[in-house]
Amino acid sequence: MNLLTNSQLEAYETDGFLIVKNFCSADQVKQCRNQLNDFYDFFNLVESSDTNFDQFFAEILESETEANKFRKMYTGLIQRSTEVYARMTDQRLLAIIQELGLRKPYIAADPLFMISGGPGGQILGNITSSPAHQDWESMQASANAIVGWIPLTNYGKDGYSSITVLPGSHKFGLLTANPHEWFGTVEIDERVRKLKKITPAGEAGDLILFSSLLVHQTEETGADSKTRFTIQLRYGDIMDSMLRKNNGYFNYNHCLPIKTSREGHLMATPSSGFKYDVDSNG
Repeated sequence: MNLLTNSQLEAYETDGFLIVKNFCSADQVKQCRNQLNDFYDFFNLVESSDTNFDQFFAEILESETEANKFRKMYTGLIQRSTEVYARMTDQRLLAIIQELGLRKPYIAADPLFMISGGPGGQILGNITSSPAHQDWESMQASANAIVGWIPLTNYGKDGYSSITVLPGSHKFGLLTANPHEWFGTVEIDERVRKLKKITPAGEAGDLILFSSLLVHQTEETGADSKTRFTIQLRYGDIMDSMLRKNNGYFNYNHCLPIKTSREGHLMATPSSGFKYDVDSNG
């Protein structure tokens, strides 16, 4: 039984992204979000309610020592909880991305629990806020690679930030990119500039899927924004013809492909590029 409608499949083909409403149950969202409760003891703080994590972060912000401690825990422990990995291997999710064209999905990068905006983002120095980029630059996966984005809070409303996407930008293939501390920022040429930006909004538990070639960025937020939690998932396709020509080359690094491509490989770079509509089915 297909999980996506024809209109959803057409939307993904045309826009490069789609939203599956209410993908995760309230309990699944709570389990992923409440992993932070395990860290209250590390900071000698009294555990607050499930919906009051901003107070938790605000108290940590009062001490640079505590803030540094949280940053280290975030990249080493918090981002890689078992609850997040459970969502990566969700059978319904795998079935959906197969409907979108990934005949044999593989995990192209570790799933990540992301904290953005609000007091939580301030602790992290907003390292999870990204400029305009394409995820393929760091994934270097199959040409038809897909990114999953599951918000664990509301997004794009009620004081929570979202992402901004440029529907249709995936059709231009791999764009010229410039170095960045974490991302390869794309050069917005005239073709991309003409596209209309969209900032999705919805509820915790939705699933946003988009092409790794879709140009997107973190939505700008005000000083009074709330901390947003999301799970980020990245998949490639073992059956993709480009991946096979590259002898199954695997990389996940926050830098440009031209810096990590090995001699003899055919990895697309900003100079050679590739198009989304290449034969991705082997």
